[in-house]
Amino acid sequence: GGSYGTWCMFTWCFCFAVTLLVLLVELLELYPKLPLSWDDFTSAFSMLAALMVFTSSVVFPSTFIKRLSRAKPGDISSFLSTVPGLLKVFEAYVACLIFSLLEYQSEPGLQWCVAVYSICFIITLLIIIFTIGRCLAYIPCPLDKMLVGYNTLALLMYIT
Repeated sequence: GGSYGTWCMFTWCFCFAVTLLVLLVELLELYPKLPLSWDDFTSAFSMLAALMVFTSSVVFPSTFIKRLSRAKPGDISSFLSTVPGLLKVFEAYVACLIFSLLEYQSEPGLQWCVAVYSICFIITLLIIIFTIGRCLAYIPCPLDKMLVGYNTLALLMYIT
């Protein structure tokens, strides 16, 4: 309902429909017969779609979902359902994005940056795996204290 809901629904339907159209034109190899620059059209649409979907991904939860977290008080196994848990997943996503775009060179500064991102990525991935696997009870210290320590260490490493 409302203009925000209409915008989000339009964005999702429009991007889905045009993506299907692009896929169909590509599979049938019809793009040489079209009176437009296919490369420019697909580049422009992909950027527009990314921005529209990103905007909808921010607008929809902030407008229509009153509480992003599904965790219950005292339920330690639902850590990934909380905002800090979702930020951990986002941190892992950004690290994967950085790794996929990285062109390795033997410069010491770049090697240090790769080491920092690798260490933080591995620890974040372990936190996610332990949470999903319900193995948090095997960690010798409370999760919240461990996260504060890790986040402080990660912050200091990222700053370098």
